[in-house]
Amino acid sequence: MKKKKNEIECENLELEIRTIFPTEIMVKAIRNNDLERYKNFFLINKMMKVLNNTDMIYSLKQYLINDLNIAKTSINSFLHRNTLIYRVNKMARVSGLNVRKFSDATLLLNILFMRQFLEELKEEELKKEELKKLEAENLATDVVNDVKTEENLQSTENNS
Repeated sequence: MKKKKNEIECENLELEIRTIFPTEIMVKAIRNNDLERYKNFFLINKMMKVLNNTDMIYSLKQYLINDLNIAKTSINSFLHRNTLIYRVNKMARVSGLNVRKFSDATLLLNILFMRQFLEELKEEELKKEELKKLEAENLATDVVNDVKTEENLQSTENNS
């Protein structure tokens, strides 16, 4: 399979997750605006495949919401029990996280929160850039209008 331009490889995905996604480390990174490692994490080929699979993410979120209970999640989410088990196991195979364990489920929750945070941050940055462009355009328009007004005043004075 051909790797996309923005994707990166990771030798030990599980180690990377366990290193950067404990809550206290995430909080420090956010506080210090040190988010580059997290941005790169979401470019890891294996994680992109999992996180871009909406059915997988929906299932895992429901599993977390339903207290890591397969039966409860299956009933409340209208998912077949075996489908849910398959997805939980696939997450373990891909990432090394056994989301049946509370500590690993917490890491998964942190991953999902960080992804959402970075997406919102990116949207804010795009809005700021768009606003700057509009302000620059308005400034240029104001300058042009000022020049035209000044020219009109001068031509009026010359005609008088």
